[in-house]
Amino acid sequence: MSASHDLFWSGFLSDFRSHFPDWQAKIRNPHWVSCPSSKPSLLKYSASWSRQPSNHLKVEGYIEFQSKERNKQVFDALFEQKDHLEAMVGDSLKWNRKSDKKKSSIELWFPSSIEIAEEDRWPEAKRWLLDALGRMKGAFDPALDRLSI
Repeated sequence: MSASHDLFWSGFLSDFRSHFPDWQAKIRNPHWVSCPSSKPSLLKYSASWSRQPSNHLKVEGYIEFQSKERNKQVFDALFEQKDHLEAMVGDSLKWNRKSDKKKSSIELWFPSSIEIAEEDRWPEAKRWLLDALGRMKGAFDPALDRLSI
């Protein structure tokens, strides 16, 4: 892990634990952290520095834990609730079904370009990630709990 990424995610995890004492997060690699949903066998959340498009932060719910067919069923069931879920999140989401791949994702992007080297913006980035993760969890966990697939 690069020194900048290590410092950022270490600080983020400290803030995360204070903000969400009953929720877990783990550093997965230098670019992202993952958190379980209420149904982690169906969907998990992540916070990441994305390389595409370059220099952006995102929070996503990713679906890749069952068969490709089952993952698409979960995605489609959530997509049927798109308007409600986006209203709950308070923002438009990017819905990536990725029909040709096992994984699908639902993403919320930081509103501007940001680089890990911009340490003066880390407090802003951490606040946004905490807020975005909380909004995603608040919207998607109840929807996952209602799924009957």
